[in-house]
Amino acid sequence: GKREARNEGLLESFTMNIRDAKIDDMDQLFRLWKQMQLGHTAYQPDYYRLKDMGTVEERIRGYFSGLVENPDIAFRVAESNGKVLGHIVARIRETPPIFETERQLQIETIVVDEGHRRLGIFRQLLEDVTAWGKAREAVETVLTVDRENPAIEAYRALGFEIRQHNMVRPAA
Repeated sequence: GKREARNEGLLESFTMNIRDAKIDDMDQLFRLWKQMQLGHTAYQPDYYRLKDMGTVEERIRGYFSGLVENPDIAFRVAESNGKVLGHIVARIRETPPIFETERQLQIETIVVDEGHRRLGIFRQLLEDVTAWGKAREAVETVLTVDRENPAIEAYRALGFEIRQHNMVRPAA
């Protein structure tokens, strides 16, 4: 729908469309991935260190192509005037059949263009995949976020709360 938002002191009016990601979006998806990767390496450089820098773009494009072609994954983009402003990747996660919560919507990745944050794009992407998940009988939405990620407050504002702590250690 039509959005009017303040961004960097300017009044910007735009029409945003949420749609399935396409192979034709690859350049813009890679641009957003680079923004996300730079943000992650700023607060966890050891974990997000990339291997084989010469083939990163090729491997990310291959990864995204597989997501675009997978009917069991919601890979959605927010687009305005031909520009991809954000994307979200989600899938259904089956829990053991002993629990009442048998199906969860698992958010794998979400990124919003750094020049278009705080405009409601994340909220619209989340609402879109939530509807996709409900149609597949998901009863809740879960995501994993790094403890230093500044987006934690945005997640909390949209109703996410900490249920578990994900702990890691190097392999012995």
